[in-house]
Amino acid sequence: MLNRFRIISMVEGVSLLLLLFIAMPIKYGLDYPLAVTVMGWAHGLLFLAYVYLAMNVAETLRWSQLQLFGAVLLGMLPFGCFLMEKRLKRLALQASPNISSASREPAEFAADVAPVWNESHSHSYDLSENPATASEKPPESGESRTVTNCAR
Repeated sequence: MLNRFRIISMVEGVSLLLLLFIAMPIKYGLDYPLAVTVMGWAHGLLFLAYVYLAMNVAETLRWSQLQLFGAVLLGMLPFGCFLMEKRLKRLALQASPNISSASREPAEFAADVAPVWNESHSHSYDLSENPATASEKPPESGESRTVTNCAR
């Protein structure tokens, strides 16, 4: 999934640049509106794919709504998709510096990234026999039980 998003990010970015810097001048300079019609359709479909994959990656990597908004905003700006691809590559390398992110499966990538994110979101709980009476308390010496908060 991440690799598809990176590829679509690059292709969508190129399509936006082609639309703005090739098709638009052809339309207005050479009076040939078909260039914008064709390139506009292609760019529109690629942008929809970009947004769809951004939402899927955001769910997989548990991005906040602000992070998802930033990814979609970068898709709307010329050269923004290239910045997004750079950030995704950096994120992949942080998760596993020895493995190229281009060769990784999405589930494997998510498994590496999720614990890094969840380290600061873990809490200790008393897991008594009755879950309804379980209360949050500091762990006792030698009997620490950590439950990772995986809520979305």
